[in-house]
Amino acid sequence: MKSIKNVLVALDGAAKNKSLQQVTALFVNKLGARKVLGIHVIPVLKIADTVTVDARHPLTPAAPAVELVRSKIEREADFLKKCCKQAEVGVAIREGQPYNSMVRLTEEMDADLLILGRREHSSQSGITAQKIARKVKSDVLFVPEGRSSTIERIMVAIDFSDDSARAVEKALFLADHLGLTQAVTCLNILDIPPISRIGEMDIYNLAGKSVLEISKERYEHFLDQYHLDRDRLEPLFVESWDANLGDTIRSTAHETGTDLLVLGAHGHGAIQRFFAGSVTENLVDGDKDHLIWVVR
Repeated sequence: MKSIKNVLVALDGAAKNKSLQQVTALFVNKLGARKVLGIHVIPVLKIADTVTVDARHPLTPAAPAVELVRSKIEREADFLKKCCKQAEVGVAIREGQPYNSMVRLTEEMDADLLILGRREHSSQSGITAQKIARKVKSDVLFVPEGRSSTIERIMVAIDFSDDSARAVEKALFLADHLGLTQAVTCLNILDIPPISRIGEMDIYNLAGKSVLEISKERYEHFLDQYHLDRDRLEPLFVESWDANLGDTIRSTAHETGTDLLVLGAHGHGAIQRFFAGSVTENLVDGDKDHLIWVVR
């Protein structure tokens, strides 16, 4: 498992939201990261092909707010410097499109992890975060506003693919470094379309095995194929009749008392729909309670 050495964290200067800083400090210290860069992008808004407006300069004679932004960002960075004593902590303020700038910075820094906050009442920042999560090559950790940095239970969504195997390995890696003794929950969603049942008849049973039985067999084969430690994993099979798999994952996380969700970036079958688009946006934008770690 590749270690986490370089961490990029998106700072927004929100004084009331300490969750991002606290969670960043937790993972930087526990994972032994060596370099942390706090970044804030001042957006340049493109209104038309020939007109660009710098958000620092409103269409009035008002003075630019760069120094105010810088002071807020530096206060956030000061907190990280105090809490991340083993890491080199820096701060950078860039101008441009937040999405493109963040993606470019992860590549320039060769970041292993990008940490993004999710504000409770900000849809725009959420849209940017969703776009970034699809594009960057590093792992991405989403931190909801007001979230405690306490992590006691980890759940990983699996579909028995190569990517979900990497997600399980990352979940175990994180559990080790966080000092957790509780088994990691492996969630497999039994994707059952409504057409599968006609009255009392379940066509999945016509072959002699239920979907659950088949999934349990695939789970055991999955553990053997990727040499995963079954003693540290707790399987959980959940039926989903909902096209929105994000809701199923979110509700299951609530029911199990999960603090950190770990998800592979790609997959197939039921989970592929999760990573393909709208369900990802639903979970990232709608889940205000759980840390979400997307594995690359």
